[in-house]
Amino acid sequence: MSTAIKQSLSTQTLLLLDASTSIVQTGLLRDGNWLAFYENKNESLNAIFKDTSKCLKEAQSDISTIDGFLVCEGPGSILGLRLVIMAVKTWRSTLFPRRSNVYLYRSLEIAAQLLLLQDIESPLHLILYFKKDIWNLLTVDKDRNFKNLEQVNIQSLKKIPGPLWYIRQREKEYPPPLPVNEFQYSLKALPALLSQPSFFRKIDDMNEIIPGKSEFSKWQVQRHRKNT
Repeated sequence: MSTAIKQSLSTQTLLLLDASTSIVQTGLLRDGNWLAFYENKNESLNAIFKDTSKCLKEAQSDISTIDGFLVCEGPGSILGLRLVIMAVKTWRSTLFPRRSNVYLYRSLEIAAQLLLLQDIESPLHLILYFKKDIWNLLTVDKDRNFKNLEQVNIQSLKKIPGPLWYIRQREKEYPPPLPVNEFQYSLKALPALLSQPSFFRKIDDMNEIIPGKSEFSKWQVQRHRKNT
């Protein structure tokens, strides 16, 4: 399945939709390259549809011509995640009977891998707000193994050795009351991760996406090597 997903991600025309954080990210990928890409700090509902239209116009394309969707399933803004699900369900129904694929990824895993691409040394600890006094935590150990997602309180975070990387979920959100490095969650470099299919999964039924559900699989990752 991973090989099939890798081939699909690198050859299909896919619409990216990520409203998990304070910046809505929308893009159109073809053959593993951006045809268009936008980041928007405005309200999620308007940003999703407005920037999708801009992407399609820039690529001189139409929603009915894409092969599928690349969607963030969380963790992150519950409202943003639900709006993306609604949009994809609507578009898929209008594309019927033409089949459109849906590929999911998780925000903290992609963020961690983006940090590794920047040669940030592991172990890594990434946090993203869940609810009052509770934070989503993803740890990548010194051997670059991705651990299960946890939901922890501030006292637990204070016991973690090494730096914490914080991803802002809302524009006016207060960061946690302890030292953190704020990571600018941007998917501009996402095409570099498409060669690692373990970070993506294909679904047929959009009802499989449950915003707020916190369960990660343990994956092994390898250092990205640039072509020489």
